[in-house]
Amino acid sequence: MSTPPFRDVAGTPKGPLDADSWNARWTAGNTPWDMGRVSPPFAGALERGMIAPPGRALVVGCGAGHDARFLAAHGFDVTAVDLAPSAIDRARALSLAGAGGTFAVDWRVADLFALPPDIAAFDLVLEHTCFCAIPPARRDAYVDAVARALRPGGTLLGLFFVFEADDGPPFGASEAEIRHRFERRFEILHGTFPADSHEARAGREMLFLMRRQDA
Repeated sequence: MSTPPFRDVAGTPKGPLDADSWNARWTAGNTPWDMGRVSPPFAGALERGMIAPPGRALVVGCGAGHDARFLAAHGFDVTAVDLAPSAIDRARALSLAGAGGTFAVDWRVADLFALPPDIAAFDLVLEHTCFCAIPPARRDAYVDAVARALRPGGTLLGLFFVFEADDGPPFGASEAEIRHRFERRFEILHGTFPADSHEARAGREMLFLMRRQDA
């Protein structure tokens, strides 16, 4: 096996990462990654014009759906997917309660690696705590799955954890690894540590904007 051109800082899985395990965590309310609101760098990206409606947006690993509702409230036609049925139930319940507005989102229980044919050709994919939750060995497959979900020239806006980990999830990553893995399918337009990160994540996440290459 060849040595990757970056230092692997991801860590190793400390438990199962299948649909049942994630569903159990949502059912038990064991979701420390859920901040209860849209991630501030996404709100900042919209304010700065990095992304702009209208357009079709896919939120992967959507959890309770805060980011999905934010996009819908600002004019995007949003589909949001999660592997865990309990996460989607939570997202739907919050939507019915009017959390973040009453804007419609197409909530789906779906596996990013095996999306149904109608979940395709999006203008935008939003990534937030999905990449860090999959086994590190599937990261190249993740890149391909996101590329397939986008139309040619479509964009990926992602917040990626950047830190060193012994185990996970969340699994760590380095800027060098993120760039290396995504440059195979994407043109990287922007990558920086956002100044408006949640205080618990400042200096531990990078905001990337990427454009799917046609090839």
